[in-house]
Amino acid sequence: MKRQRRISEFVQENRGQAARQEFIQRLSILLRKEFDDSSFADGETTDELRRLIGEGYEAAKDPREPGFAQYFSRAEEAYVCSLVACLGTKIKGAPAFALFRQSELCGAVAIEATEALAHIRSLIEVDGDGASVITADRRDGLILDFNPDDETTCYELVVWGESWPILFLPCLSS
Repeated sequence: MKRQRRISEFVQENRGQAARQEFIQRLSILLRKEFDDSSFADGETTDELRRLIGEGYEAAKDPREPGFAQYFSRAEEAYVCSLVACLGTKIKGAPAFALFRQSELCGAVAIEATEALAHIRSLIEVDGDGASVITADRRDGLILDFNPDDETTCYELVVWGESWPILFLPCLSS
């Protein structure tokens, strides 16, 4: 069983190496910033971040926990992106990771949180499915899920953590 798992990890790593170069190019073009192999977390770290994002999502949906979770229509795209950018202006340069559907193969991308949130629409365009951002200290995060097939719930915005939900509240009234 252990041997089979190692073989599976090796195959995934090789597929990730091949996909990573194309992903790096696309990410670099969309964000107008150079990325390279050192910009990506390893598979174990990426799996941990993905697990923590899932836990953050669940916590934000729990009314007893601080957080924000709401759907937005396609017509509200500019508004939802402005909410995310507003949060980005309030967090002042926290190191973070961005995760995408392709992160399963390529790894999470190390990025500055303010930059990631300011360019959230471009991050979604990386693989067309949505983007998640989690701080490097793993205390705060955001998901902006994109579902182009549903006009009324096209975007789902989720914010959780120790400080991001509090910093996010004034964005809702601006």
